[in-house]
Amino acid sequence: MKRKPAVDRKQCLTIRSLTDHLAADRSILANERTMLSYTRTAITLFVTGVTFIRFFDRPVLTVIGVMFIPAALFFLITGVRRYVRCDRFLRYLKEEKDEIEYEVIRESARKHGGEEREAGDR
Repeated sequence: MKRKPAVDRKQCLTIRSLTDHLAADRSILANERTMLSYTRTAITLFVTGVTFIRFFDRPVLTVIGVMFIPAALFFLITGVRRYVRCDRFLRYLKEEKDEIEYEVIRESARKHGGEEREAGDR
C-alpha cells in the first residue's frame, strides 16, 4: 500500500499566513490612499475658496469661497479621524493574527518534536 505524502502543516500555515499578511498590508495601503484622497479634496476646496474670495469681485463667488473653507476643514478632520480609527483596527488585527500564528506554529513544533522522539525511541 502506498503512503500519501506527508503534508507539512508548518509550510501550509506559512503560505496561508503570508497571504493574510499581504492582505493586511494591502488594506493598510488602501487606508493610506483614502486618507490622501481626503487631504487632496480638502486642499482643493481650501485653495478654491481662497481663490474665489481673493480674485473675484462677485458676492456670490465670495460667499461660495467662504463656504468652501470650512468644508475643507471638515473633510480634513473627517479623513484624519477615519484614517486613525481604521489604522488602529487594522494594526490590532494584524498583531492579533501574528500572536495566533505564533501559538499555532509553537504547538505544531511541539507535536512534530514529540512524534520524532517517539519514532527514534523505537
